[in-house]
Amino acid sequence: GEGEGKRKKKKAGAGEKGDGRGSGSADDDDSNPWSPPPTAAPIPAPSILFLGTGSSQPSPHRNVSSTLVSLDASTSLLLDCGEGTVAQLLAVADAAALGKVKIVWISHPHADHCMGLRDFLRRRATVADDVVTVVCPKGVGWWLEGEDCRVIGCERFVDGKGEAEGMEFLTRFKSVKVKHCLDSYALAFEGPGWGKFLYSGDCRPSADLAAVGKAWGGVDVLLHEATFEDELAAEAKAKKHSTVKEAMTIGKEAGAKHTVLTHFSQRYPGLPAVEDEGEGCVVAWDWMLVTPENIDGAKGELYKKLKPYFAEEAEPLEDDLKVGDEDVRKILEEPGGFTQLAKGCK
Repeated sequence: GEGEGKRKKKKAGAGEKGDGRGSGSADDDDSNPWSPPPTAAPIPAPSILFLGTGSSQPSPHRNVSSTLVSLDASTSLLLDCGEGTVAQLLAVADAAALGKVKIVWISHPHADHCMGLRDFLRRRATVADDVVTVVCPKGVGWWLEGEDCRVIGCERFVDGKGEAEGMEFLTRFKSVKVKHCLDSYALAFEGPGWGKFLYSGDCRPSADLAAVGKAWGGVDVLLHEATFEDELAAEAKAKKHSTVKEAMTIGKEAGAKHTVLTHFSQRYPGLPAVEDEGEGCVVAWDWMLVTPENIDGAKGELYKKLKPYFAEEAEPLEDDLKVGDEDVRKILEEPGGFTQLAKGCK
C-alpha cells in the first residue's frame, strides 16, 4: 500500500547524535582517502558511506546492514536500515544528512535490515519538511502504519520505475525478486553521481540480477552480500546467502565496473578471505567512505594494509606505534578508526 503522514517539524542541532557504538572522534587526516568526514561534517557527494557491514546482529567491529548512497549534495538513498543506523550516521555526519535521504530501500523483512527504520523516520522528521519514500516488502509496510513516510511495495517496481512519486531524480528504478526469505528483493537503479547501481540485499546468487546488468550494458557499481567465505559454500546455500566467490561471479556476469562486498558473517571479526588480496573488489568496512575518485584504491591497497592486523601471525608493527590487540579493538570501534590501522601497516 501507499500512504503519507503528517509531520511536526523540530530542528535538530548539527552536532546532535544518538547514543551508540562509535563515540570517538573521526579521523580527519586528509592523507587517508577512505576516512569518513569529521564529526558533524557534511557527507561528500557522490559517495557511498557504509553504516553497517555485518550480518544478523551488531558486533564490536561491524554494525548490521545499512548503506548511504549519496548521489549529489542534496540527494541520497539509504539501502536497508538495521538497528543503530542513525547513531552510525550521526557519529560521522551532521543531522542534515538525515534530511537528504529521499528514498529508503528495505530489501527484505529480517530485523537486521529494518529495525532502525522507525528511529530513522522520526529523527529525519526533525530536520526535513518533505516526506521520504520507503520502498519495502509488504510486511515492513504494515509495520510502518502511522509513520511519517510514503510507503510503496517493492513488488510495484518489478517491471521498472514508471511514474513513482518522490523518485523523479532517478532515471531507472527496478526491483528484482531474489531467493532468501519471503518477499526478498534486489535493487537496480540509475541516477546522478554513481550512474548504474545494483544492490543484492540478502540472497543466493541471482541470475536475474546479473541479467539486469547485462541488459543495461553493464553497471558502475554492484553492492553484493558476501556473508560466507568460500569454504562454507554449503552453509551459504542452506541459509540462502552468498559466498565471496559467488558475489564476485555475479559482478562479472553483470558487467560491474566495481564490485563491493558487504554483509559479512560476524564469525569474521576482521577481514574475510578474498581472492588476489582484494584486487578485484572492495571489502566494505563500517564508516568506510568510497567515492568515484578513491574506489579503485580501496580494492587492493586498503585490504593489504589491513590484512596484517588480522593474520594468525601478524606482521610486527613499527615500535613507536605500540598497538596491541586491545588498541586495535578500540580503534575499530571509533569512527574513522580503521583508517588509523591502514596508515600503521607496513
